[in-house]
Amino acid sequence: MSALFKNFLSTRSDKSYDPLTVFAFMLGIYGLINCLYYFSLTGPFKYLTLVSSLALLIFPHRPLSVAAFGLSSVAEYIYIAPVYSNHLIIAFLISFYISLSWIWCVIKERSINVDERSFYKRFAPGGRLALITMYFFGVFQKINAPFLDPEISCATTLIHFFIFVPNGIVFPNVIYYAASYGTLIIETVIALLLFFPKTRYYAVVAGVAFHLLISLSAYRYYVPFTMLSIVMHSLFVDPDILNRIRKTKWNALLKLNETLMGRLALLAPLLAGFMLYQYHYDFFEFHKVLPIWFILGLLLLIFITLFDRPEKPLKAEKHYMVSRFWPVNIIAALFFLSCFSPYIGFKTAHAISMFSNLHTEGGESNHYIIQKPVYLFDYQNDLVRILDTDDMSLEQYIHPDIAMIGYEFESHMIDNPESYVKYERGGEVRVLKGLDEETYQEFYKPLWQRKFIVFAAVNTSKPRSCMDPTDVYRIKETPYLERWYLTHMKK
Repeated sequence: MSALFKNFLSTRSDKSYDPLTVFAFMLGIYGLINCLYYFSLTGPFKYLTLVSSLALLIFPHRPLSVAAFGLSSVAEYIYIAPVYSNHLIIAFLISFYISLSWIWCVIKERSINVDERSFYKRFAPGGRLALITMYFFGVFQKINAPFLDPEISCATTLIHFFIFVPNGIVFPNVIYYAASYGTLIIETVIALLLFFPKTRYYAVVAGVAFHLLISLSAYRYYVPFTMLSIVMHSLFVDPDILNRIRKTKWNALLKLNETLMGRLALLAPLLAGFMLYQYHYDFFEFHKVLPIWFILGLLLLIFITLFDRPEKPLKAEKHYMVSRFWPVNIIAALFFLSCFSPYIGFKTAHAISMFSNLHTEGGESNHYIIQKPVYLFDYQNDLVRILDTDDMSLEQYIHPDIAMIGYEFESHMIDNPESYVKYERGGEVRVLKGLDEETYQEFYKPLWQRKFIVFAAVNTSKPRSCMDPTDVYRIKETPYLERWYLTHMKK
């Protein structure tokens, strides 16, 4: 055990695999950002995730650091589920790929200090496919009338909340059209360029820049999502990216990084920035800390732009998009197919439909291609409207344009059986003062279903605006958001 610990703390060896090091360091930054944001929600696993994130930053060249983060993140996700953020399900998938690949390598090599290259090449294709899936459905789900309507498009909403856009300004429609159609074009081009070695550098730079720009919109806290996107793009960087640094004057930093104290010295400014960021962060005023994040994001973009460009054309690499470890490929394919679930009446969360204005509930669809959903499940025909409640989680649904899927409502009540709620379902108003035994049995669903079969809130406005329950909650507390809502969302 002592020898294992000394080996873990050792400096970079000739066996260290640079692509793993770059990915792990980026993953550590994401882990720290995500952990600090969700720290109050993650129960007993939050400390494991925090420690493993720091380990990634200090020992990014060690597969054991990556594996520890993967295992702790999987455990954390299962504990806090159900979750609705798309970036969390993608992070869970990548962590699951990492965990499976490490376990397989441990079994095969009979050592927890697995080969860096073999380990990386097993899970990395899964992460790359996750990014391609995100881009594909990030475009596909937005091919609907409301997203392309400048009056109500989520793209319009994001523009008005950019921290560099003055409050109250109204742009000409050409700007809003450019935002909607430009989003579809940019994401499509980036996804296509990622497939070809000769154009991959431009795709990575454009992808990181695009998501960095999105993170500067204070409509939502996009920083964890943007950092996860950067992590996934880092799986596409040139394997010689660190060797290029070694040929420049910046090599002194890599030399300093070869000792533990040197690494800690290099990380000190980063950790100080995290502490400053966390100190000033506030749920209702998070736009005030976005400039601090922008400095870090810009440094990462500059690093990739300067050092990722290959000196000679790259050649196609075997097993780049398809892992030699088939469980990763199977899960990646299932995840891709699952993103079509809204169109068959199944779960609407985790379908990479965030900020897309997509509507498939009630047997209707606003999608230009899939104009009529084919329901294999009846969940989306069952809508519940919350009229009154003492449950803080349900209060945000008290709005004439917001409803819940009945399955989601029942799952929530099973987990909160003491709640009082007055609601409308199927045209009938009902009142629950806690769940009696009969209602509990009627609503009951196994724990695994409540955690993994989840539905997003239903926006019933026609045409569908970009509002969701988070807005209803924040409107009560944020005058800036309320002013914008009254101006734009209630036309």
